[in-house]
Amino acid sequence: TEGALVPIVFILLVFYRAPYGRYSQDKFAIGPPIDARLGWFIQEFPAFAIPLYYFLNTPELGLPNRVLLLFFLIHYFQRTFIFPLLLRPSSSKNPFLPVGLAFCFCSANGFLQALQH
Repeated sequence: TEGALVPIVFILLVFYRAPYGRYSQDKFAIGPPIDARLGWFIQEFPAFAIPLYYFLNTPELGLPNRVLLLFFLIHYFQRTFIFPLLLRPSSSKNPFLPVGLAFCFCSANGFLQALQH
């Protein structure tokens, strides 16, 4: 299922230059603008939530894999919950498309990291 995203993302990256953060321009924005802090949280959340679900609900997960997945969870806890708070409050908005694509990537990343046991 993750492989189905590859051609879509490839086509978008070839024909659409994703303006993001301070480099975003309204004339290239696709979709509604999203607050930078909220956008970051939304895009990174699946990479934390999906492995956390597997970490808590997979009793057959061995100790070495639990330790490695715990390191991944600590890293993505920081990326998801702490880093957005460190961003300067600003009027900066991000277009919906890059946030949506990052959400898709982080969903696939979290799923693949969680299933490597």
